[in-house]
Amino acid sequence: MRKLIQVTATGEEHGCLKVVANSEQTDGFKNMKPETKAKAEKMKKEEAKIVKGRYINHMERNGKLEMPYSRWGGEPISMWRFLNGFEYDVPMGLINQVNGTYFNKRSERVDPNTKQVTNKDSRIKQHEFVAVGF
Repeated sequence: MRKLIQVTATGEEHGCLKVVANSEQTDGFKNMKPETKAKAEKMKKEEAKIVKGRYINHMERNGKLEMPYSRWGGEPISMWRFLNGFEYDVPMGLINQVNGTYFNKRSERVDPNTKQVTNKDSRIKQHEFVAVGF
């Protein structure tokens, strides 16, 4: 993957900052059953697609997200920094990973053992990517 560094007006770098080799070698899914191997190869291909998305931080107006990304064995490890409101060309697997992360909102309700009660409706997102240009 090529470096996709962007720079703000104040000089802060963001986007794909660094790509390093992965010490783990790919095994080509050789230990999987043929039907599972076909599904995994298809998923790997779909997650490798580069798509355009806008990063949104729901908690902080000027928030950011810094994270490494390497989904499959043998893929290089890329270091990313996303700034709120900017558009990025990123792999679909990274978007799926970020959008699949939720936090449980604290509830004022307690059960008889004085533990806080949480439910699926109290889950909130801090980081999210939305599609751009579709």
